[in-house]
Order: sequence, then C-alpha cells, then structure tokens
Amino acid sequence: MAPHSKDDQYLVYVNPTSGLAEYAVYTLRQNYLPGAGMLHGTIAFKDFRAVDGILIPHLQMVYIGGPKRNQDAFVHRFEVRDFQFDARENQELHPDPKIAPVGDAKVVGYPVRK
Repeated sequence: MAPHSKDDQYLVYVNPTSGLAEYAVYTLRQNYLPGAGMLHGTIAFKDFRAVDGILIPHLQMVYIGGPKRNQDAFVHRFEVRDFQFDARENQELHPDPKIAPVGDAKVVGYPVRK
C-alpha cells in the first residue's frame, strides 16, 4: 500500500536467515513535536532471548527516520531486564471499571501540540 495520511503504516524488516523481525519503520501521523507534520521512525529489535519458548527482543532502540548505520544515534533505548507472560491480572492493569478500555485502538482526539 502506498503511503497516505489516513493511517499509520509499518514496514517490517525480517532477517531471511533467522526469520526474526529486526527492524520496523513506521509513520507517526500524530506526534508531539511542535511544528512537525507527518514523521517516520524506526525501531530496532536486538538481543533476542527465549521466554517460555518465544523469542523476545530485550533491547530496542528507536530512531527518527530510517535505520541508522550509527547504532548509537538513537533517540530512545528500551532494555528489558525481566519478562513474564500473564504476570498481572486484568483487574490490576485496568482497575477503574468506569473508564472504558482502549484496547488496540488509537485514541482519537489526543491533544497534539502544534
């Protein structure tokens, strides 16, 4: 699908040897940067470790624009130190029944600074 302004879009780079998603390039239709229009960013997935038989990337680095040759040029670095599936009950994660769960939907009307 060609880029357009209606939806966020993702392009995932899968290593043909390992079968693992190593990068995802994505559009940012709603962003917090003043004066910024549509942007795109990249997240790199590294240091895959098996957790209950599933490979989880324990190091993730976010870049503005496409993938960078200089891996230290990230704007955000996320390191997973411990990972567990189903470690919390839904009630713990959503304790106020008066607030409707958002789920996977993007929040419409999120205040974006211009």
